[in-house]
Amino acid sequence: MSKMLDALKRLQQQGAAPAAMPTINNTVGQIDAVREIASAVDEAVVETERRVREEYEQKIAERDLQLEQERKQLVGERDAEKQRLEAQLSQLQSQMQTRQSESVSQEKLQAELEAELKQLQAEAESRIRDEYERKISERDRQLAEQRELLEQELNAEKRTLETQLETLQSQIQAHLSDSVAHEELQSQLEAELKRHIAEADRLRQDDESRYRREQQQLEVRLQELDASHQKLMSESTSLSEQLRSKEAELADVQQAIQAAPVVDEEALRATLSAELVKQSQEFSRKEAELHAELAEARRMVESQQNDLAEIIRLRQEEKAKFEKARTAAAAPPPVKVPAPVEVAPSAPPAAPQAAKKELPSLLLRPFSSVPRSHLVSYEEQTLTDLQDARISERYERLAQATTTATSKLFLSADGGDDAHQAGFHTALAAAHADRRVLIIDGDVHGKQLSHRLGMRDSLGFYEVIRRETKWTERVVGLRCGEVDFLPAGRSLYTVSRSDLESAQAVWQELSDIWPVIILVGEHPGAVSTELYVVLCQSIYLTACLGRATKDDVKAASKRISSIGGRIEAAIAMNAKLK
Repeated sequence: MSKMLDALKRLQQQGAAPAAMPTINNTVGQIDAVREIASAVDEAVVETERRVREEYEQKIAERDLQLEQERKQLVGERDAEKQRLEAQLSQLQSQMQTRQSESVSQEKLQAELEAELKQLQAEAESRIRDEYERKISERDRQLAEQRELLEQELNAEKRTLETQLETLQSQIQAHLSDSVAHEELQSQLEAELKRHIAEADRLRQDDESRYRREQQQLEVRLQELDASHQKLMSESTSLSEQLRSKEAELADVQQAIQAAPVVDEEALRATLSAELVKQSQEFSRKEAELHAELAEARRMVESQQNDLAEIIRLRQEEKAKFEKARTAAAAPPPVKVPAPVEVAPSAPPAAPQAAKKELPSLLLRPFSSVPRSHLVSYEEQTLTDLQDARISERYERLAQATTTATSKLFLSADGGDDAHQAGFHTALAAAHADRRVLIIDGDVHGKQLSHRLGMRDSLGFYEVIRRETKWTERVVGLRCGEVDFLPAGRSLYTVSRSDLESAQAVWQELSDIWPVIILVGEHPGAVSTELYVVLCQSIYLTACLGRATKDDVKAASKRISSIGGRIEAAIAMNAKLK
């Protein structure tokens, strides 16, 4: 019955589709639902008959067992009564033997007593037999009534199920009458899907070729700007030489016109000084313009390279999606054909100078966000730190490449912010090695990394675990390279089995996309650490010398070992690097 009710609810939720306007999404689904309901009705009838038969057989067995127990009880009572009467008889016989010598009247009394004893035995046996037969008849009557009641309920339920089955069969016939229209619609949708796939491939190829041309043009422009820079440097050298020659000429003129009036000498000096200042300002302006153009060209080249890499990756994802849709469309009916992807009509490729810098809407990542200017400071600060060879070498060892997907957990021995710093530096070091990295803030209480990146109050990791939001809506791409970030969120980990199973499922989805996942957790004594140890492969313990004591490190190591984890390495954050 539960299967039938579930199928009926699904049919009611889907609604009935008009016969004149059939759609693949509702009519085929209703046909499947009706078929499921019909099979569920048959299963429910069989299950009900089996259940009633089992209940009847169970009650018959219970009745036989109870009757056997009552029979044994009556037999025991009869035996006890018989023993009691035999005891009385033996007592009477002993009394009779003692009184035989007294008189002949005692013999008569003995005969009367024997007759009375036989009568008592007959009455006892008759009473026990009547009581046993009465209980047997009463039990048979009750079982007959129960059986009749169960048969009535079964017949009523059968009639109800037969009525529902007839209704569902009529609905199946009505839906099957539209099968020809469904097949035509399916063929049209398949043709439309193939056309859209071909159009999407052509547009992606055009975009890729256009971006490659723009990149080549920008590289040529960068070379031209380098040549202009060299030319300006040579002009700067010549201007410096001219300035020195002008100064020498000025000295010669000053010596030559010592006898001239003071007014003429000052006017000449002012004229020469103004000319020199003008030339110096012109040189500074040209040099600033050149540096600005060089910076803009480098930025555009980097942006085009990142866009091209993103287009290639998204093209692979789109191909996988279209292959999946094509496979689903080629499956035998009934099948739900996915909605066709809407692609804009083809247009001639625009000229490189008029091309837009932003990606086509079809290739945009669903979880990318608008760049945030307030994030630049912390990211640029971290990138500046990694320019130091000693610091970069430390985190490159932590972010060493592997052939398989890996996940790392950073924990602070004393609960400070050093774990966030180590995790973020390691993520940037891994991204610098051309690896896609996802960094997750797991410190739901402190949220220091989310705060530094401007997403302290955003939904995040724990809302994704609770299925309150999707990770595709919460993962944010950062400016500092191939690094994506998932904030901590607002919820708390409840150490429930449902949260653990959901977290493992989400973690598997993330591992299929990002080869490197870095999780920044709280201190080892936190409740969430038990979950993080299960999810991550490697555990790193951070500590600041002078703040974290030896006992803190020992307690953290003991705690991680007690929950089944193993520390890969301990990092002294403020140790002096050589």
